[in-house]
Amino acid sequence: MTKRNFSYDRLLNVCLKLQTLRDSCSGMFRTQTYPPHINWFDAAAAICQEAIDWIEEILLVLTKYGEKAVTDQDNGGAEP
Repeated sequence: MTKRNFSYDRLLNVCLKLQTLRDSCSGMFRTQTYPPHINWFDAAAAICQEAIDWIEEILLVLTKYGEKAVTDQDNGGAEP
């Protein structure tokens, strides 16, 4: 496993966990009657969404980098 693949997998794992946390904060706790500190959950959901957006951008960059590396390798390393 290359370092890039390891980093990609770790970022993807963090992204999935943050999505779960965000969904829990914005959905499950709102179904309770008079939930304690609902503002905290709203803020946590917003922070998680910001982190998810950033990580998804990084994953897109890594994916494009990986595709370019494969294309360059297929072309013998020559620039297009």
